Amino acid sequence: MKGGAGIYTCPYESAAAWLSLGDRERALDLLNEAVAKRSNCLIFLRNDPRLKVLHEDARFAALLTRVGLDDTALASYKR
Repeated sequence: MKGGAGIYTCPYESAAAWLSLGDRERALDLLNEAVAKRSNCLIFLRNDPRLKVLHEDARFAALLTRVGLDDTALASYKR
């Protein structure tokens, strides 16, 4: 995502900002964009407290699955 004056804006961080404004739909769109662009911020997706309001949303669960951070994937990781 390009911000003003051609400055890159991380879609993941933008999603968190939109959530703080109460816009879940825009936030989910931006999180999907973050996945498509392989944003490095996605490593925080499961535990980011700013995204807690999305945890009950099936679309958020689908995002966790897409990036390999769902319960099933985590259980299979070697420790």
